[in-house]
Amino acid sequence: MRYLLTLPTLLFVLLAVHPAPASDIVTGRATALDGMTIVLSTPGQVDTQVRLWGVEAPALGDSNGDGWFARAVLDDILARGGHMATCNIVDRLGSGRVRAVCTLNAPGGTPGRDVGLAMIEAGWALFIRDFRQEAEIRLRTGSAQQYEQAEQAARRARRGRWARMPGN
Repeated sequence: MRYLLTLPTLLFVLLAVHPAPASDIVTGRATALDGMTIVLSTPGQVDTQVRLWGVEAPALGDSNGDGWFARAVLDDILARGGHMATCNIVDRLGSGRVRAVCTLNAPGGTPGRDVGLAMIEAGWALFIRDFRQEAEIRLRTGSAQQYEQAEQAARRARRGRWARMPGN
């Protein structure tokens, strides 16, 4: 009997056999750089620029100013978590930058709150539907379906960027 391994199953097997080393987790004080990038600062270490995995937010240079709104919303999400986050690095982008799934981890905030998911729920980020990324998010966080549902809910409720889009 032949066995058919799908890409998500194969990725799961590879990740289970070769789990990410502890150095692939970064924790620190988080500050929003734009609507999809944070800077993690840890005393005594070089700051780490982290691109949120699985989300796409408006750029700061958008002509309608949505990029600045997205940055403000991300900063507010981080503030509600005490500006402390833990990021599970998915890949390295070079020049000290990484792509990661980040969660809030400060007392007084919502521990374990997925920062990317919060941006999608607020209507200021889109879920990236690239199959490889979707599979990776599912494997690392179990949240691909959650991201998709959050984006649909934000569209229906006309939150964030969706507030000015006609006929969603």
